[in-house]
Amino acid sequence: MRYFRDIVWRDARGSKFLEDAHLRLKEDLSPDQRAARAKAWPLVKKAREEGKRASFVGAFAYIEGVAEIPS
Repeated sequence: MRYFRDIVWRDARGSKFLEDAHLRLKEDLSPDQRAARAKAWPLVKKAREEGKRASFVGAFAYIEGVAEIPS
């Protein structure tokens, strides 16, 4: 239930135990989002090797602040 999930996430936000263990709580991606992220991974990897800033936000890859959509 969303109500209990929100309580757990709120309490985990400042948890010393999770910080010390380098653990984070994140929402799970759908199978479609996971597939899109896997498809975009080579673009992110290449950009990072070139010294560019590259990351994911959900299923979307961002390289130097620009959304990249793999073809």
